[in-house]
Amino acid sequence: MDNDGSNVQRLTTHPDADGSPVWSPDGTHIAFDRIKHASKTNRRIEKSEIFLMNSDGSAQQNITPPEFVIAWHPAWSPDGQRIAFSGGQDDKNPSNNIFTIHLGSKKLAQLTRNKTLGIDAYSPTWSPDGGYIAYVQTAPKKWRTIYTMKSNGTKRQALIPEDGVFRYSPQWSPDGQQLLFGEGEDGPDRIILQNWNTKGHRILKTPRSWVATSLCWRGRNHVLISAYEPEKPGSEYDIYQYNLTTDKIINLTNSPGHDFAPDWREGKRRRQMATTIRLTGGIVILEPSGKIIGAAVSELREKLTSQLDASNAACILINFEHVNKMDSSGLGMLVNAHVVAMQKKSRIGIINVEKKIRNLIVLNRLVSLFERFDTEEAAVSAFNREQRAFPMKLNGSE
Repeated sequence: MDNDGSNVQRLTTHPDADGSPVWSPDGTHIAFDRIKHASKTNRRIEKSEIFLMNSDGSAQQNITPPEFVIAWHPAWSPDGQRIAFSGGQDDKNPSNNIFTIHLGSKKLAQLTRNKTLGIDAYSPTWSPDGGYIAYVQTAPKKWRTIYTMKSNGTKRQALIPEDGVFRYSPQWSPDGQQLLFGEGEDGPDRIILQNWNTKGHRILKTPRSWVATSLCWRGRNHVLISAYEPEKPGSEYDIYQYNLTTDKIINLTNSPGHDFAPDWREGKRRRQMATTIRLTGGIVILEPSGKIIGAAVSELREKLTSQLDASNAACILINFEHVNKMDSSGLGMLVNAHVVAMQKKSRIGIINVEKKIRNLIVLNRLVSLFERFDTEEAAVSAFNREQRAFPMKLNGSE
């Protein structure tokens, strides 16, 4: 939705519960968790997974490592390369811990080491410089407080002593100097701004009747709060905007059902193209989305080059399914990438090329340069064979 609560758009329609959405730093993608409950009446969580999608809700993909039963609360690193999340791997280790996954290499790192039932770490959030992660740490029926650690999992410490208070939803300020969080369980919730260095804090002037669930920053001077008033019949969670300068509160949503887990990004001119990188069967899959023209050509060139530089004899598949335009400069970039690939004994394949782009390749007599496959599965299978497959012709070529 827009900053004033208008232009609300639904992005997912899956029957399971989609939540905890977070924008990528460049605004082209959204990470979220998808929770499967036992049934409509039994809310026991059977499985939770992390998904990525384009900012318009398209191209949803599951990035959860297969060994995880529970994975939720995703958080992007400021450079957009990694996602931190809370997860539990199996019944032998029932605790939730904080992990990070690299979106290119799929490398997984475990940052916390809880092993006791009821001792959990969740709701990670990165500092703006990427150096630290704040998160919630729990103990069974005792407390829930805010911890910080370096982004490699070292120097873990409590921001606030374990004093029996229920705390939630930590969020770094844009300048990295303060942490926003909520606290409260038996009484009214309080929303706190605490200086990370001096430990000085400010309590926001929110209604005493509020019970809040999730928070986020909206620039430097506003925060968004999801809250409801249990004393009011029919009250549901809504999103409110709080002005840190004037203490003014504006109700942004009032839709049927609960509105919670807000995440904000500054509105910018829409990029011409975004590229998702993933690994399947040892093969790097590049999925550009949009138009491969202008500045987008340089962006895709950089991503291709970085993958070719990562190792010799690399196998890269470019999926053109969501590309709706490519000009001669984009074609030239692909030709140069092919030359580099040959020098490194690497391979570049293509799938799902739409008619106009296919005709552009044919007219420039470049069909023989590219290995074309009908499906991703066929490409992965061919790339994994010991013997190099001959390049396949594009549809419409002679």
